[in-house]
Amino acid sequence: MPYPLWSKNTRVFIDTSSLMEDASGTFMWRLAATLREKSIPPLIVAKSVVDELNRLEADEDECTSCKARNAKSVVSGLLNEEDAQVVGDKDDGSFADNLFQTVFTRFRLKYRLILITQDRGLAKDILSLNGSASVDGICGIDAFRLRDSGTPMGWKLNPGHPSGVAYRETRQRATQLDETPVAITSIPGPGDVVKDEKGSSLHLGDRLGSGGEGTVYETDNGLVCKVYQPQRFKGFTIDKIKLMTSRRVRHQAICWPVSLAYNSRGEAVGYLMPRGQGKELQRTVFIPPLLQKTFPHWTRRHLVKLTSTILNAVASLHSLNVLLGDINARNILVQDESTVFFVDCDSYQVEGFPCPVGMPPYLAPELYGKELRSTLRTLEHEQFAIATLVFMLLHPGKPPYSHQGGGDPSENVRKRHFPYQRGSQGAHGAPAGAWRFIFSNLPWRMKDAFHKVFSDDKRLSIVHWQDLMRRYEDSLGKGDISDELFPKGFKQIDQTQAQQQGVAWRMCEVCGQGFAAYEAHFTKCYTCKEKRHAERTHHSWRRPD
Repeated sequence: MPYPLWSKNTRVFIDTSSLMEDASGTFMWRLAATLREKSIPPLIVAKSVVDELNRLEADEDECTSCKARNAKSVVSGLLNEEDAQVVGDKDDGSFADNLFQTVFTRFRLKYRLILITQDRGLAKDILSLNGSASVDGICGIDAFRLRDSGTPMGWKLNPGHPSGVAYRETRQRATQLDETPVAITSIPGPGDVVKDEKGSSLHLGDRLGSGGEGTVYETDNGLVCKVYQPQRFKGFTIDKIKLMTSRRVRHQAICWPVSLAYNSRGEAVGYLMPRGQGKELQRTVFIPPLLQKTFPHWTRRHLVKLTSTILNAVASLHSLNVLLGDINARNILVQDESTVFFVDCDSYQVEGFPCPVGMPPYLAPELYGKELRSTLRTLEHEQFAIATLVFMLLHPGKPPYSHQGGGDPSENVRKRHFPYQRGSQGAHGAPAGAWRFIFSNLPWRMKDAFHKVFSDDKRLSIVHWQDLMRRYEDSLGKGDISDELFPKGFKQIDQTQAQQQGVAWRMCEVCGQGFAAYEAHFTKCYTCKEKRHAERTHHSWRRPD
């Protein structure tokens, strides 16, 4: 929100409708940080809003219930950090709208009041309180709503608008990055001493890895130290890491920077972070033979659990207004299905500091050709990346747009050709073998979600994916769906299920039994297809007489 709105006399309220938005977590944590910075009391959540969320969580509509759970999670997180306060009691009335009008009328002479709401009618009623002709000394009332990106739009009265109210957008801008290389006269290495921001000394030990930006060393106090190469350590890097170390990131999976690191001359050379354990996602789970070698006992249930574990870690970052931006499977370490570590977090997008890099297949199609160093990612961009990551976890290492006859990964993403079967809509170029079998055996809701993102360009919230993974895990536990890591055939369903899912039901031309024809050219049931395939394989390997 614009700076002139803020004063120590400001009080900010949040309506149920805005809390139910997918972007509420991103916005609320950013808002909470601003309130702390300006020494303004915490965000105010009315007791009636909490009651509404409890009612909505029990709603029969899955989408409404899911959004309410997400909203309650956001509120709970803010309350735990003392960045929000619940006010009011059971006598405030059943509906939050009535409460807001009562409170804003009562306190408009004492406080500068702000309401966050998606409700046009409520915004109009609240803003109209600014113009009471019989009342002098009103401190000012404003109303805002959330954009899908998590940025605010200011409602304003507009008599010419059909609803009497319109809104103005307020966009967050990328920080102007200082690209000047930091002067470093001495680069520390193994055996050297670095100091943290409190002046404590740490000895660098063995080198754990190196990349284009720098080298990571273990230290003698359990942390690891990333030392940048001189030309890769820029002025904005120091500012960004200082901002990151000011954040309270407590999730055990996130190896978040805890301090800048200084050489013996007091020059900043890198940063310190917790040490992650495990093997790179890229070099284990995303390579099927290595997946089976590294985790030989894993079934599909382990893969689903791993996906949920990763999603939970990402959700914790989103709740702090942090976007990964560039997802790099080499920077996610897997110890087991319940334990992962996110390392090399300094590339994440934090506040106005953009994520400067991005690679297919995670980069959203609309970002191709843009200068990422000056482009702030939105929640929609992140949602595309998350959907891609989920797909590649459930189809170990296979990108969603990879298809037969396709081009390079970036070309496939730009074309947006998702090749997998959807009901009666046949597959077009889906990779043969295991990949089609995996997709066929997914729960119907999961397949539909992938099509919404990759075919219809409808981005889904991380809460939606978390809910789908819980349902998937439940189905696996009940035995309702195949637990094979790599299924050896298409999912077998009956005629009723085929009709519900929009899949054609045909009679096999060989045995006469009914079967679900996942692809338009299928004329044989899967038992007969497998039998025919086995016969061909046998004859092709038989030695000639």
